[in-house]
Amino acid sequence: MNKLLRSMRVFTATVDLGSMKAAAEQLNMSTSAVSQQIQKMEQRAGVVLLNRTTRKLTLTDVGLQVYDNCCRMIALAEQTEALLSNYRQLPSGVLKLSAPAGFGGHMLSEPIRHLQNACPDIHLDLSLQDTLLDPVREGIDIAIQIGPLKDSSLYAHHLCRWRVVLCVAPSYLELQRLKLPSHPSHLLNWQRIGHSQFKGRFSTLRHSRQRVFELPPSQFDVNNMQALQSFVVDGLGYGALPEPDAIDLLRQGRLVRVLPEWQLPEGNAYALTQSRVVPPKVRQALNILKACFARYEQLLAA
Repeated sequence: MNKLLRSMRVFTATVDLGSMKAAAEQLNMSTSAVSQQIQKMEQRAGVVLLNRTTRKLTLTDVGLQVYDNCCRMIALAEQTEALLSNYRQLPSGVLKLSAPAGFGGHMLSEPIRHLQNACPDIHLDLSLQDTLLDPVREGIDIAIQIGPLKDSSLYAHHLCRWRVVLCVAPSYLELQRLKLPSHPSHLLNWQRIGHSQFKGRFSTLRHSRQRVFELPPSQFDVNNMQALQSFVVDGLGYGALPEPDAIDLLRQGRLVRVLPEWQLPEGNAYALTQSRVVPPKVRQALNILKACFARYEQLLAA
């Protein structure tokens, strides 16, 4: 196809400029090379495209039709090349993003705002649910998931890690006439609310003195982190919450830390893509997500 387009460019330049010599100068070719290109076109087609005389070149009837088609094909090829070049440079189109429902609040608001400001030609299609979607089947460009991840053919881009902290509402302590525990064993009679998707993942407490303690089983589970947080805030029990979600509630006094000297396994957020090489809209979104989520890493040093 490239050879055919090259021959078409030579042919149309010869017709436009009126001579093979002029076409050769414009295309930085020799006159004989221009003549050979046109001869090859004629030989492939089995027709004469140009009437040659010592004074001028004229198009045959079929040559005129071929010239018109060549002009249209060259113009279309140039438009396609410009479209691809623009696509490579300017992020645009629909960006399908999925994330756990708990990300629907402030954690995604900032990156979405930055993405819309930086790339106004991107239309965002966001799906929030705690059940895992199949990015390939659903046509999702970026799927945010909490690790550890299952083995798959998808490519994982690490966004950040954060603490998972045990929290309880003051109202629960007052209603149950309880004091904050000094040891995990004191939680035996407390109601624990768990997340069904992460069941058992955030249950092991570790102390700096290398002591390990398994939390008592949860009394009930919910499959949505926002609902779990609401139940804890409403005083139904205690639960393990991502620190980015809990930090403002802790500062406001609506929640208090339980056993802050004991540490749960950290949470890790990943962005999954179908390919390592991604289009501009996906690359731009990944960069913005990483930059915005980086502030949650800072909480680890606090």
